[in-house]
Amino acid sequence: MSSYEQSSIWKKNLAEQSGSDSHKEDRAHLRDTYVKFRKKTAQLAGEIARDLPDFTVHDITHIDALWEYTDLIIGDDYPLNPAEAFVLGGAFLIHDLGMGLAAYPEGINELKKNDIWKDTAASLFKKKNNRPITESDYNNLDNEIEKQATANTLRLLHAKHAEKLATIFWQSGDTKHLLIDNTELREAYGTIIGKIAHSHWQSVEELVSLFKSDIGAPSFFPNEWTIDPLKLACILRVVDAAQIDDRRAPSFLRALRKPSDVSDIHWNFQQKMYKPTISNNRLVYTSKSAFTIQEIESWWVCYDTLCMIDKELRDVDSLLIDKQKERFKVNGVVSVENTIRLTEHIEVKHWVPTDTNIRVGNVPRLVHNLGGKQLYGDNPTIPLRELVQNSSDAIKARRILEQRDDNFGDIIIRFGKDNYGEFIEVEDNGIGMSQRVLTGPFLDFGESFWGTPLMHSELPGLESGSFSSTGQFGIGFFSVFMWGEKVSVFTNKSGCSRSSTCVLEFNSNLSKRPILRIATANEQLLDGGTRVRVWFKEQRVIHDILSYRTHGNKLKTIEE
Repeated sequence: MSSYEQSSIWKKNLAEQSGSDSHKEDRAHLRDTYVKFRKKTAQLAGEIARDLPDFTVHDITHIDALWEYTDLIIGDDYPLNPAEAFVLGGAFLIHDLGMGLAAYPEGINELKKNDIWKDTAASLFKKKNNRPITESDYNNLDNEIEKQATANTLRLLHAKHAEKLATIFWQSGDTKHLLIDNTELREAYGTIIGKIAHSHWQSVEELVSLFKSDIGAPSFFPNEWTIDPLKLACILRVVDAAQIDDRRAPSFLRALRKPSDVSDIHWNFQQKMYKPTISNNRLVYTSKSAFTIQEIESWWVCYDTLCMIDKELRDVDSLLIDKQKERFKVNGVVSVENTIRLTEHIEVKHWVPTDTNIRVGNVPRLVHNLGGKQLYGDNPTIPLRELVQNSSDAIKARRILEQRDDNFGDIIIRFGKDNYGEFIEVEDNGIGMSQRVLTGPFLDFGESFWGTPLMHSELPGLESGSFSSTGQFGIGFFSVFMWGEKVSVFTNKSGCSRSSTCVLEFNSNLSKRPILRIATANEQLLDGGTRVRVWFKEQRVIHDILSYRTHGNKLKTIEE
């Protein structure tokens, strides 16, 4: 008997029941379909290692283990009906399959058509050759770039691709192969299985908008066999996160694969892990042996992973409470709050895991020093230069993505006065920012959005369109605090409606958290872009900007 068949949720919902069973045929219908579904999935999952050999195990042993972890985390009495068990099991089967090229019916050719693959290859090519990629370069990429671009893209797209896998087919001659052979079950549940599988890489906050209501039973099943997709999505994400025991990194397989140094750190820690137990509604993870000084990095990766699992469990528990749904038995991980206490379970040898990461204790002072006069000197036009560079990059990006001509794009510099005082404003009609970018890399001092996987996801096709940013250090925006403490950033991603314009307000330099809000009607940007307004703390700064000379030329501005 396979391990999944030994789980309580399988036995209660899909296995043959002892005694009389009024739903015997319906259970058999689901059970037989799942077994065939699993058999095909096992073959696909076995192919993942061919494309991602450095990754820990994602084969059928991981998938089957999720049934066991579901028992552990939700508890024996958690309400699930047979249809929900089938859909959840289907999501288990396909959630990671997209990490292998075999999950793409057209293989590498299908993947290469995706903008993310092109952007990733373009980024790798640029780093290696110090020049933008050309169309002819794509046909002559060296094996290492193509291999890395493929691996990165498979990882980035695997969850999204999972949404299709229960309904698409693979062609072999005149034969079409589908993962769910049974047509009526595929039509009834294939779409929702895919959506739940996709959701494991989306945020907990997104689950509410993705799964707004329950799904009724198809005509051939009992009325009470409804599907609660939000509940099932919560189960998938926590059990997938929690399954990190030694089945994910068998020692002999590690010896055979010889993963790269970075990957081997993950293999090492998972190779040491026992299956968790439960204490006071929290998971207790233990290790087979102590982590030596040579294994310090593995211990910290283990610690970070346990913190991630704890956060997933706590976030899901909070969501279930808010939505008035039954909570899971487990809602956290023991001892992640304190690294010393954690060593009682994840042992160390001859070293102490004190969290000594470099921290920034005074962000405003750092910004003042590195983003202000200490970096730029007394030139009052430097913040303006940085804002104009940012605007220029945003316009170049929009030109490429929307195939605009070289004359497209405006950068307008204004001076004005309102109830808060005199201000300077720089506005462009470039690509704009989503809330994800505005509250992520835009606020990450020292980091840049350009050339990152997030850029490839937010603006697919840009990197492969030979985009090259002007700004280099990721600290340009913060230079505006040389001018004043009150700053507002208005932005709207091009292609979105004007009502999606959002505003990020800094009202006290960086000493307090900024405010993110929806723009009022008179603040909205009609055609995408970004507007940065800075109120001067000293009136003389305006005179300094207007009178500052560089190579004998005054700065040209528009005054309101």
